Amino acid sequence: CTVPNVLRAAISPGKRWLAASGATRAGTEEEAAAVGVVELVDLHGKAASRKISVPAGEGVRRAVRCLAFDPKGARLAVGCQEVPAGLKR
Repeated sequence: CTVPNVLRAAISPGKRWLAASGATRAGTEEEAAAVGVVELVDLHGKAASRKISVPAGEGVRRAVRCLAFDPKGARLAVGCQEVPAGLKR
């Protein structure tokens, strides 16, 4: 997993997938963009890791606040909070 400072994580019911989201506090543009990214990792090593970007609105970014898999592990729910784009953490 390449997510810096993991703040949220969920493991699928079959323990195949790890979803993780996090952020750093240094405040660079790249780190600010990471606030709205979820990394999906195959714990069985059969598929490459994937990064899922949470779409941002005009003048806002969306910070991931919670992650949850459905009971079959086929879908991932991502709960977000809108944060003004210029707001520093």
